[in-house]
Amino acid sequence: MLMGHAMADAAGSAWPLFAPLLGALGSFFSGSNTVSNLTFAPVQAAAAGSLSLNLTTILALQTVGGAMGNMVCIHNIVAVAAVLGLKDRGARPMPSAADERPPMATGGVAAILRLTIGPMLVYAAIASAAAGILGIVE
Repeated sequence: MLMGHAMADAAGSAWPLFAPLLGALGSFFSGSNTVSNLTFAPVQAAAAGSLSLNLTTILALQTVGGAMGNMVCIHNIVAVAAVLGLKDRGARPMPSAADERPPMATGGVAAILRLTIGPMLVYAAIASAAAGILGIVE
């Protein structure tokens, strides 16, 4: 409850923009949307209550964020790296413009993260914007 109130005070009326990111953070660490919801739904509910926002909408944004967080969760990144054979390549620098190899060939796990975090943030912005456009967020 204290975390939710503190986050609501920090974000103010912009909380719906951050709600999906909190859900994504939970999925990133746990690898599960369900665990993300179990962990952060009370925080989201406290934030929604503090800001007089629609609880259902904020919890829906939490769930959408948790689903997006599965794109960058640790076990999925490890699985992709294993399938692509990117063992021990995470510490190599990105190639220069003169390098003929694609970034995935030398970037390893770091490249996978760069290629998934961007879309995740875009999807979070789209979810928040859709809630605002549809008039769900008050």
